[in-house]
Amino acid sequence: LASAPGGIGENVSAVVRASASCVAHPRRRGALAWQLALCHSRRWQEAFLRLPLAGATLKEQAMAHNATMSALARAMLWREALNLFDSMPSARVVRDSVSFNTAIAACDAGGCWALALHMLCSLCKQQGARRGVGDGIRGGLGDVASCGGHRTTSPDGVSLNSVVGAFARVSRWQAALALLRDANGLQLEPTGIAYCAGITACERSSRWAWALDLLEGMSDQLLLPGTIAFNATISSCSKGTQWDRAVAILQDLMRSGLQVTVVSWNSTLSGCERSQRWWQALELLGDMKTQRFAPDANSFGAVLSACAKGMQLGRVLQLLEEMRLLAVAPDTVAFNASISACEKCSHWDLALMFLDQVSKQMLTPTLTTFNSTISACAAAEHWQHSLHVMQAAQERCGLPPDMVTLNAVLSGLQRSRQWARALEAISALMPVAQRQGDASGSVGYRDV
Repeated sequence: LASAPGGIGENVSAVVRASASCVAHPRRRGALAWQLALCHSRRWQEAFLRLPLAGATLKEQAMAHNATMSALARAMLWREALNLFDSMPSARVVRDSVSFNTAIAACDAGGCWALALHMLCSLCKQQGARRGVGDGIRGGLGDVASCGGHRTTSPDGVSLNSVVGAFARVSRWQAALALLRDANGLQLEPTGIAYCAGITACERSSRWAWALDLLEGMSDQLLLPGTIAFNATISSCSKGTQWDRAVAILQDLMRSGLQVTVVSWNSTLSGCERSQRWWQALELLGDMKTQRFAPDANSFGAVLSACAKGMQLGRVLQLLEEMRLLAVAPDTVAFNASISACEKCSHWDLALMFLDQVSKQMLTPTLTTFNSTISACAAAEHWQHSLHVMQAAQERCGLPPDMVTLNAVLSGLQRSRQWARALEAISALMPVAQRQGDASGSVGYRDV
């Protein structure tokens, strides 16, 4: 149950706990117990067809419907779950807070964040929360269907968790922050899960300052941030090239006594790579091993990319040797970084060797892999190798050239004064490269 998406697992757990009294009351066994068993075993088709339960009390009907909704939502049948939720009033089944929480979680799973927010705000207003608090968040959402039938329900932390989680899934960080800020006015107490979802929304939108603010806000609310919250904040700072803040948060995580994971280290290493701090990346990799964490391919990939950007070919070769000794197989990212270092340091022969290793390791090269190799050969005026690599990208991997490929090939031909071949290349490759640029929406070079 804990692994169920959004707040669905929490809602199913609540239903199971609430139904524990069935064991002590033989009359309540049978229909309800069988319904809950069907839902727990993911046999939602049978559970759905048995509704409404014959001879069940109103409370038992609600429990059966809630459990069936949770089973549908866990099966990613969120439309069916919402249809069942809508049908409860007509079946004279009272919708309680578990019903709304499950429906909101189903909205989250289906990406219906506007409907999830509407449900939450409707519940809050029904409880007499301050008018207008939710309206600012809902601005611009347009009309959504009325929920109806929630006279006796009240929102809780699970409701808030699901709605903020829905915002995080679609990277609507402004709405997530506004909802967390207005939680008290909505008579809700944000939980650590809600804050973590808000941090994730900021991380996905590269809003590192707001992610930091939420992490600090958890302490103000006397909430203990978990490892996931720390990792999301580190990742947000890394994407914002705030490597020093990422390192500081990693150190805070280590001092907190919480579990530090390889993801924590890798996110911090990524920040050093994005900020082109290759020496910091190397130092951090050393600290990682000192703390008895085993670097994986992602760890080495980030450090290799940082060293490549810093034109540190010697250190790239040392890192590759270290990977071999530690039995960490290089992936495409590692080879791309290595080839990029060869390109920047004018070692075309090593670039060709690494490109050959990509095939021998049964890895799938990307267009970046070939473009970097072509650029390395072109810089050394080995235009024949450039044309051969471009041909291999098309014939062996089905990767047509883009504008970066064309520019690299033309650069090599121009340096070697191969004017006739350059004109032929322009005539043959320009239409293909332009189509690739239009399809990707960009013709710029993407560094490793």
